[in-house]
Amino acid sequence: MKSSRLIKLALVTAAAAVFSSCYYDPSYGGYGSSYGVSGVSASFVSTSSDYWFYDPSVRCYYDRRRSCYYDPYLYGYYPRGYTPRPISNCPHPYGYSGRGRAPVPNGVNGRTLTNHQNRVAQLQARNYKWAQQVQVRNDANLARWQHNRATAAANYQGHQNTQPRNQGSQNQPQRSNGPRYGDQRTQAQKNLDRRAAQNHYKREAIIADVRAKSQASVEAVRARNAEIRAKAAQNQAALRQRAADNQAQRASKVRAAQEAQQQRLQQSRNRRSVN
Repeated sequence: MKSSRLIKLALVTAAAAVFSSCYYDPSYGGYGSSYGVSGVSASFVSTSSDYWFYDPSVRCYYDRRRSCYYDPYLYGYYPRGYTPRPISNCPHPYGYSGRGRAPVPNGVNGRTLTNHQNRVAQLQARNYKWAQQVQVRNDANLARWQHNRATAAANYQGHQNTQPRNQGSQNQPQRSNGPRYGDQRTQAQKNLDRRAAQNHYKREAIIADVRAKSQASVEAVRARNAEIRAKAAQNQAALRQRAADNQAQRASKVRAAQEAQQQRLQQSRNRRSVN
């Protein structure tokens, strides 16, 4: 009996450890949880519609029909294959508490966002009270995280068994008794999503490389200009010193000539006085 209780206690302890490791605290002011570079450690959140699920790490929704992220604060879609940067100090949309199912977005605008890389400035331009404290992730592993996150989003199936809400503003069709939308995704569509994510990752890597080379070129030009300015300053100092030396030599010669003339005059006076 005692050994049985010990076994049960060990099982309860292990289960508690597992659930605590998977718990996402919505009140945490940072990016949520530790993403590393896998891009899948922060779970997606299902909604009541098979067309949408929520990504708390970026505070955006993912539209399965268009295979891209939707920003509920900027009212537009990000380009296909692009994952927004993880964001901090940004509330969940539509009053979502961070627990349970997320609400379905409403008033969806079908436009594609322009200048989507500069999300913080666009949020601040809309005068959200919290936008001045918003920060986005920007480190060496960001591009790889975005690539892996886009792949994970494209392959996410969710766990939905209910019909989607009637979103009149979005003109969403009602579900039939057929298979779920997530199950209707063909392998070709998944491959297309993967290729889009891979291409985006490659573009980001190329852009980062070009920026690094451009910065190195700029630094080289600055160093060369600094060297030229230093040499010019040295030349100017040498010229000033040479001019000062020449002036000193001329002054010395003038004084010597004046002294010689004074001596000749004195000698002349002395001869006159003798005579």
